[in-house]
Amino acid sequence: MSEKGNEPVVTVADVMAWEPCSEYPESRIVALFDGREALTAHDIEALPAPPLVRFWKLDHREFVADHVGHLVACDIAKAMLPVFQRDHPGEPRPRRALGTKLLWLKQAATPRQLDAAHDACWAVARTATGKGAWPIAAATARSGGRATAWQTAWSASWTIANVGGEWEKAWDAAWGRWLGMLVARIEKENER
Repeated sequence: MSEKGNEPVVTVADVMAWEPCSEYPESRIVALFDGREALTAHDIEALPAPPLVRFWKLDHREFVADHVGHLVACDIAKAMLPVFQRDHPGEPRPRRALGTKLLWLKQAATPRQLDAAHDACWAVARTATGKGAWPIAAATARSGGRATAWQTAWSASWTIANVGGEWEKAWDAAWGRWLGMLVARIEKENER
């Protein structure tokens, strides 16, 4: 990995080192690079590939620091709160868990407080009617930021696709939204 100006870039070799799925052999990655030696986050965002694939290509340490992954997970969880609260207006645990995660990121909550809030949110998510809390529970994890962002985006996309009409369109639209959030956070980090 190197940089173009302040922006990090990746090469075909970098992407292949991430071990993409079998649908993306090196020949397909080379074709996506379209003669370019390296790609920035903006280049990847604009690739002719599904939003999930572009999110995956950006969700690596070359672009996303751990704290940025946690912030992206929180952005996604905030977007999902209304989906959950529409069916559960009186259930405070997911909102509290997200609030605790944001405090933890500012070092204003302890790991123990975050773990307790996360466990309470998962208790809601595990119920038959609480599945909309899954992405929020995923976002409140204390594990690595990039893994947390990926798990949150995946469960949020799954939730949206299962509640909104045409599954594939809803799935791609959700991943497109999370991709935009991820790129915005990367841009903000690069401005520092």
